[in-house]
Amino acid sequence: MFGICLAAALGGMAMASPLAGRYGGDGARLDVRADGLRLDLACAQATIGTPQVDARGNFTATGSYQTAHGGPDRVDESGRGNPARFVGRLAGDRLTLEIVPATGEPVTLHLDRNRTVKMVRCL
Repeated sequence: MFGICLAAALGGMAMASPLAGRYGGDGARLDVRADGLRLDLACAQATIGTPQVDARGNFTATGSYQTAHGGPDRVDESGRGNPARFVGRLAGDRLTLEIVPATGEPVTLHLDRNRTVKMVRCL
């Protein structure tokens, strides 16, 4: 009976993602939110859909990736970013994230959970 009650009680609770938290790396900050991930880089940003992490810590997600530059935005820039695929591996508190944009070269980041990063933006 206790098991049934416990299962019913837990059934209504959302399980925390193994990715939960904030990550930092050289010139990069990743925030894990309920509606997905937000990645800020010195000269780029990305929004990533909520990934499903497997038992080995691997995941793939889709989202958008937008590079930036110093100075004002140009008239021909949409500000929406380009489609991208994000491939990650979480091992303990270390996250390796590969950004594979639809156009351009892939970027690999190494991020640590709870690492504070001072962001310096493109000038």
